Amino acid sequence: MPESAGINPDGTVVWRGEPSGKVVFYDVVHELERLLVFAHPAIPRFVALFIFQTYLRDLLRNVFYLGIVGTKGTGKTTVLEVIRELSYRGVLIGVGSSPAAIARTLNEGCTPFIVS
Repeated sequence: MPESAGINPDGTVVWRGEPSGKVVFYDVVHELERLLVFAHPAIPRFVALFIFQTYLRDLLRNVFYLGIVGTKGTGKTTVLEVIRELSYRGVLIGVGSSPAAIARTLNEGCTPFIVS
């Protein structure tokens, strides 16, 4: 848990004081670094920016997407699961999903992640 945050008895996270955007951003970066191993130190920052844009996507003119690649067993799905948990209305969609199921998910306002 970052120093700037604490946990309530019900398990919810609460920041001590009024957090700035920079504090929240680096708390997310540090949590990603705690949970996952990245090949380059800049990658958790890109992932954190992606997570933040899910909360702001209706306000943004353009968004970017992450391509999670690697050989079998490298943790691609684990990365996507962590992103889903930290994102606004995140959901995982498997490669076997029908176009209709994907369209329904998009229409419900979810931010999909396609897993291959």
